[in-house]
Amino acid sequence: MTPNPSAEKIRPNQSSSKLAAVGQDWLILTGLWLTATLVDALWLGLDQSPPYWDQGDHLTRALNYWQHLQAPQLTDSGWWHALWRLSPSYRAPLVYLLTVPLFELLGRGFDQAVLVNSFLTAPLLLLVYGLARHLFDRTTGLWAAAVCTLVPILFFQRIDYLLDYGLVVCVLAGFTCLTLWRSAGSWSRWLWALGFGISCGLTVLAKPTGILFFLIPMVWVAVVSLRRSPWLHLLQWAVAAAVALLICWPWVQTNWLTILTSSGSSNSSWIADELDLESPWSVWTYYARMLPRMVTPPLVWGGLAGWIIGLIAWKGGLVKPVAARLSSRAAGVQWLWLLAFVLGTYGLLSLLQNKDPRHILPYVPVVVVLLVRGLTVWSGRVWRWLRLALVAVMAVLMAASLFPVVAQPPLKLAKYPYRGEPWPQPSVVETVLAAAPYLRSTIGVLPNLAQMNPMNVDFYGALKNFQVFGREVGFSPDYAPLDARSLTWVLAKNGEQGPPNGGNAKAELQAQVEQSPDYQVEQTWNLPDGSQLALYHRQPQPVEAMPSGQLEQRVSLSVVTPPSASVGTVPVTYQVLGPWQALADGLLILSWQADGAGNAGWIHDHGIGLGNLYAGQIAPDPTTGFTVTERLAMEVPQGTPPGTYRLVAEYLNRTTGEAYPLQTGDVRLRIEPGSAPESGLEPDLVSQLHQLSQGLANGTLDPIFNTVSRINQYDPLQDYLKQAEQAMTYRSQQAPERLEWLYTRLMAQVLRQDPRAAIATLNQVTTVAPSNPYHWLYLGFVQLYRWHPGEANQALAEAEKLAPDMPELKALQAVAAAQQLNVWRAWKQVQASGLL
Repeated sequence: MTPNPSAEKIRPNQSSSKLAAVGQDWLILTGLWLTATLVDALWLGLDQSPPYWDQGDHLTRALNYWQHLQAPQLTDSGWWHALWRLSPSYRAPLVYLLTVPLFELLGRGFDQAVLVNSFLTAPLLLLVYGLARHLFDRTTGLWAAAVCTLVPILFFQRIDYLLDYGLVVCVLAGFTCLTLWRSAGSWSRWLWALGFGISCGLTVLAKPTGILFFLIPMVWVAVVSLRRSPWLHLLQWAVAAAVALLICWPWVQTNWLTILTSSGSSNSSWIADELDLESPWSVWTYYARMLPRMVTPPLVWGGLAGWIIGLIAWKGGLVKPVAARLSSRAAGVQWLWLLAFVLGTYGLLSLLQNKDPRHILPYVPVVVVLLVRGLTVWSGRVWRWLRLALVAVMAVLMAASLFPVVAQPPLKLAKYPYRGEPWPQPSVVETVLAAAPYLRSTIGVLPNLAQMNPMNVDFYGALKNFQVFGREVGFSPDYAPLDARSLTWVLAKNGEQGPPNGGNAKAELQAQVEQSPDYQVEQTWNLPDGSQLALYHRQPQPVEAMPSGQLEQRVSLSVVTPPSASVGTVPVTYQVLGPWQALADGLLILSWQADGAGNAGWIHDHGIGLGNLYAGQIAPDPTTGFTVTERLAMEVPQGTPPGTYRLVAEYLNRTTGEAYPLQTGDVRLRIEPGSAPESGLEPDLVSQLHQLSQGLANGTLDPIFNTVSRINQYDPLQDYLKQAEQAMTYRSQQAPERLEWLYTRLMAQVLRQDPRAAIATLNQVTTVAPSNPYHWLYLGFVQLYRWHPGEANQALAEAEKLAPDMPELKALQAVAAAQQLNVWRAWKQVQASGLL
């Protein structure tokens, strides 16, 4: 057959024109991205406001990832476990991990972190363009990408540091992969299924609730897969699921319980002002009413009007559609696919009680495509001018919403750069560092304003080598006196306080601090809102660390106690001398033993300086001598027999394991009823944990977790748990049968979410006391937490032999059955537990 010369000439021209169009599209998309990035950078350069609540929390978590990744240990499973534990709730790690390179390249700060959104904007524009071009045409793809840079809900996210913008990209990537899978060839479908698996795994790592956006599309694809080549498609989706699990499972397995509990609590924590939960109409129309605010009224009404007017004009023969087969079955299926995603997402998200426009954000790019298509589907010069007018209006609205170019912003949402007097969080942190340069310090923060709150104080402290922490206190009036006796630093202000978390508890705590002779004002600041901020410091400090001016070879200890005391809290002062590194890594193993035979007495183990020795940027020589003074409250347990008790002290190095006895002289304390007043301080955290942990013997867990939730605020690193675990491990090596020490070690391991270590301790506990059903119950629970249902069933079977009627037993057996995918047995156990 003779080749057709004309065909040979046409094909290269067509190919070159397509390549030229692709190149032109890339230039347009790059221009859109650069423009959006420059606008964002300009806004960030002008804005001087501190991060608000969530932003401060997210920034601190990103800094934690940056710090952890400074010394990677890729072959150490413990290092990986600690990495995933840095984000133990539904606030997943993907955006934090993406921020780390920016911290490394640009330095650490609020603006540097926000720039991660600029890098996410690039794939967002590509995905919107690719999705719209595949479903419709090139024109729709370019206009939809342009409009996405001008949509308020998206450009406000670009200048903020939250997790939602990253979630938008991940969800859109997954939806695009599913869309392309539907029309791809046999072999190409493998690639798009794999792409969806990757996107799905990243979605979980961005925000686990993002999986909700895939439910309707996945049901659709499942039906298609069952109708055509079911076994081949089943294998494709099995591979996709395996890839998704490979990406997200290490984090999910480490934190699955806290992910579930925190996601559940977040669903009922906040109710929007525009929402009336008593009105079904209000509930089901909330996101529809918010849509004009989210994407601008001109886009909503312009897109809808474009469809309505265009269809009327088309039927009247006045306009022609760009697509030749607008009413074809294939076009109808494409529309149904998009509408199923949008309406299905709308319905699922409307079921949740906690509603916020950010929660439904990932469906916005698809809504934009649908609305823009209403203006690009029709041919003609008028429609081109309408598109240009829409973009021009949206650009003006964006400028007026981001910058004070007009007297009154035209949209209800507006976010102008703050150009007023700076807020003093950096100065607060510097004041604490000047007063305690060799200690980690925790500030109890009472104000809860957007500009001054515990989260952003914590962020500015983290910027100073994680030496100062901010924590919210005053959650309950019952906690106010406990907080006042436990804190060293308190930050308070007059005037507006912010949301009243805990009712009047913060006001009660502030009054106690202001009236207490134990607190003195370290410094005050005048705030931009006209109020005054005051930083209170306990005097004398419970822990002080100062250079001794001489070299020290080993640690030495001196102790001062009252001559006599009664049970309860007893004031005691320890003065520890030694080289800096030995003190920073040291534990005091302190045993108060009754004179004569028997085990009567108590222990007062704790880290030297309560584990808070930290030099930050000062970095003293490890051999430099320091004096650490600890003014503590020692807990003498109830039931301690009257008599004289002497101190036996040991030093234990937490890093090397080195241990040696400490010479303290003949230190004795006489216990007798009502002999001396109690200390004005609360006992140290290791002592409190030790006393609480004894409730494990009879299943008394509520006091443990209620107290731990409070005292964790005083030690943001929860280092007291490590201290307790190491001290009790050392003691158990010498006396493995002492259950009270094993209980404390177990509790510390459980609270640190270290299931492997907890299982080892529980195996030791069940060996020492096999007849206690709670011991086997705890072992079953920890095995379930580690996702080992078979081992859990073995432990629960032992508990059932000893106490078959415990309701907790049936509940755990139901979880074990569910993990083994035995739905019927799980249901029967849930019914037997009485939970329903």
